[in-house]
Amino acid sequence: MVKKIDDQNKDFESALAGAPKSRAKQVPVDHEVDRIEKHQQATGKQRQMQLLGQGKLGLFDTLDSEQTKLVNEATEKVLKLKIQSVCHFLEIGQIAHEVKEQLEYGQFCAWIRDCVYLEERQVQYMMRVSNWAKSLPNNEFRSRLRNWGIMKSYVIHQLPANIQEQAFQGELIDPETGEVIDINRTPVKKLAALRKRLAPAPQGRTG
Repeated sequence: MVKKIDDQNKDFESALAGAPKSRAKQVPVDHEVDRIEKHQQATGKQRQMQLLGQGKLGLFDTLDSEQTKLVNEATEKVLKLKIQSVCHFLEIGQIAHEVKEQLEYGQFCAWIRDCVYLEERQVQYMMRVSNWAKSLPNNEFRSRLRNWGIMKSYVIHQLPANIQEQAFQGELIDPETGEVIDINRTPVKKLAALRKRLAPAPQGRTG
């Protein structure tokens, strides 16, 4: 389960960035071409979404004009945020909350899959972290979430409150082993193992 979380983090950040970071450093011109091509694909999909209220995707036939407008605008925002940077997962999570309020469950899943090209679980992570970010005391804390990335932020938000406070200071002490853990340098896999020990999931649920 821990390995799966770490793998999801790599896949997610790679998908949002549009191309592997190593490729961007080695072949910047090709990276830019890929980025432009993805933008063009996203723009084409956005034009298709303008037909959403006319039943283009079937599941959205029940939306009224205001709901259709909201979903179209939200789709455009998410696609642009995906292209710009991986650090926009908080904004994507907030937009997803707004869209979810307008759609039925099946419609919302279809929007995630067919309109903004994300995995449902990824969006769930973003929505949960986005909600958590609202409770943080200042923008400095929220900026740390952006630096950590979605999966590291998701794991940290599941830690006990006193451990979270340490994490925002840059490092935390494992209360069981006494080890000092540098948050920025520690991989998600190790933090997920810590979370599992300190805040185990209730019975009937998996990590």
